[in-house]
Amino acid sequence: MIQQKSSIVPHPLWQIGGSVVLAIAYYGMAEISRHLASTPQNVTPVWPPDGIAAGAVLLFGNWIGYGVLLGSFLANFWAFQDPTSFLSLMISTLPVLGIAIGTTLGTLLGSFLLRKTTNLRHPLERVPDVFKFLILTGMVGPIINATVGVACLALSGKVLWPAYGTVWLTWWISNVSGIFIVTPILLSWGQFIQKNRYPIRQWLSLGSTSRTQQVGEELIFRDSLLSTEYRKRNFFKIWLRSASSFKSSQSPVPNPQSPIPNPQSPIPNPQSPASHLRFWLIVESVILMGLVILITKVAFGQGYHLEYMLIPTLIWSAFRLGQPGATLLTFIVAAIAVIATVNGKGGFVSEDLNQSLMQLQSFIGVITLTILVLTATIAERTQAETKLRLAFAELARTNETLEVRVQERTEELNEKNTTLKQALQTLKRTQLQMIQSEKMSALGQMVAGVAHEINNPVNFIHGNLTHLSEYIQGLFRALQLYQQHYPNPPQTLHTELDQLELDFLRKDLTNILESMKIGTERIRTIVLSLRNFSRLDEAEVKAVDIHEGIDSTLVILQHRLQETSDRPQIQLIKEYGQLPLIECNAGSLNQVFMNLLNNAVDGLEESNQGRSFPDILASPNTIWIKTRQIDTNQVRIIISDNGIGIPKEIRSKLFDPFFTTKPVGKGAGLGLFMSYQIVTQKHGGNLWCDSIVGKGTKFVIEIPIKAQRIA
Repeated sequence: MIQQKSSIVPHPLWQIGGSVVLAIAYYGMAEISRHLASTPQNVTPVWPPDGIAAGAVLLFGNWIGYGVLLGSFLANFWAFQDPTSFLSLMISTLPVLGIAIGTTLGTLLGSFLLRKTTNLRHPLERVPDVFKFLILTGMVGPIINATVGVACLALSGKVLWPAYGTVWLTWWISNVSGIFIVTPILLSWGQFIQKNRYPIRQWLSLGSTSRTQQVGEELIFRDSLLSTEYRKRNFFKIWLRSASSFKSSQSPVPNPQSPIPNPQSPIPNPQSPASHLRFWLIVESVILMGLVILITKVAFGQGYHLEYMLIPTLIWSAFRLGQPGATLLTFIVAAIAVIATVNGKGGFVSEDLNQSLMQLQSFIGVITLTILVLTATIAERTQAETKLRLAFAELARTNETLEVRVQERTEELNEKNTTLKQALQTLKRTQLQMIQSEKMSALGQMVAGVAHEINNPVNFIHGNLTHLSEYIQGLFRALQLYQQHYPNPPQTLHTELDQLELDFLRKDLTNILESMKIGTERIRTIVLSLRNFSRLDEAEVKAVDIHEGIDSTLVILQHRLQETSDRPQIQLIKEYGQLPLIECNAGSLNQVFMNLLNNAVDGLEESNQGRSFPDILASPNTIWIKTRQIDTNQVRIIISDNGIGIPKEIRSKLFDPFFTTKPVGKGAGLGLFMSYQIVTQKHGGNLWCDSIVGKGTKFVIEIPIKAQRIA
């Protein structure tokens, strides 16, 4: 229900003014009803003032009941007054006052029951609430009116007690009919005006000729749009489509897909689509009104029983004009039916007055119930559709938000996954480096230990060979002098000397000593190469001669270069350039040379498969080692061969960990990976491979002369 308040007029004055206005309306409607709708027996089949009273109390509250009391008193005072004397006038006032009190109590009771059962909702927007309105306000409330009113008339002698029941029923039915046809108009139009006052103001201003007034109305309308979040933006379109605002007496709900209006955007001019919509709405209203007049003229003017042909027209108005328009047309139809019936026209007229009134009131009840239930159903459907659209819009926004959140979460997970993969790859590389470093460190320690242990006895042997040779030569000289002084030794000694072959022994022993000397020299060279290869006794970064590292590696690999039963010796061609000392980790760099040279030998041996010894001799296996300085701080080492070559699809995987083309057990796939890590990460250089299948492979190492990145 609606509580109207004024911010300008003080509240008590507002209530007094409202009560006076209601009393005047009540009294005026009562007089109109008596003059237009009273039967020759002074029976009013419909009492519209009670409908006005019920609607006013439901709209404004119980405080306006004073207006009901005053209006009912005035309406009945002039009907039942006795002006013969002042005393009789006062006595005739008592039942009138009782009737007014009964009318007020019945109206307040019906409104109170309806408010309680509908939880202060608008009673015509839901079908259950419509039945509550018709029963509680329309039927229960008038019981008090009729009971108190007829009792007052009976006590005053104006109605005989035996006729109490008949008069009570007529009174009650007239009040019910008045509430049925008048109260819905007030409620629906009151609800509509309250919720659509700003669009109505704008609608009315469309036809204004005053530019100043139009601009003012535009500004007011803009403010109302912004303050109500543009709820009324499509008022005209919604009003025309499915009765829109009239149909459910609901303020239009904005389309969630529609943009919020810009306060600076221009208001549509009178030639906008809203003007055309207003025109067609007026045309449709005129057509409906014309049909109502035509049907009522035929039904009530010419005596044809076509009264119920009005129901389709009213249903049309319910769908097209909504609840306010439908209730207004219902009131017009009911008013015409009442006026025609009390004047003896139409199909409801019969010789029995009560029968005529019952038929008339049944007709009024049927059309009122039909229209109210239909408009409430339409309103419920409209509300349900609105809620459904809002729910779908909210679901769409939620889905959009969810998609964005899922996308953000997916991107976040992808970033974390990428970071995790990178961390895992780094961990794997670090682990491999640690394994390979530990492996090479252990190997280097073993090599260094072996070299150290061998070096001492070899040096001891090599150093004593000179003295041994001198001692043996001295013995030979002593033996030769002894033979000169004792040319004729005993036979036994002579036989023993012949068996010893002293001359051969003297010559061969010299060769043996020389061979041992060469062997110990060779062992000393290998030991020195092992020490140069491992370089455990040197600092991690040191300026070294790269060529010494390469030569030391070649000494260790000498056994793989030598001739075998399957192939001749591998030729080694060294093209060393003039290189300065290189700041590097010599031990790790020697590991790179070892891996690349080993791979070169493996490639050459693989290329020899299916070739005979003479074929290989005709095109010998060759390894080239080239070094040169390419700029002021960069040197290049190239190790190439004329082996089988590497296919293109494999070259991109050469430096991946655990990748190998060798049979199981002959390669772990870590040599080239570790070599790449040593050159690129430990020395800040570069390592790549060029190869032509069937012609050979070339590995190129580029490292800076001055150490830049030592990891």
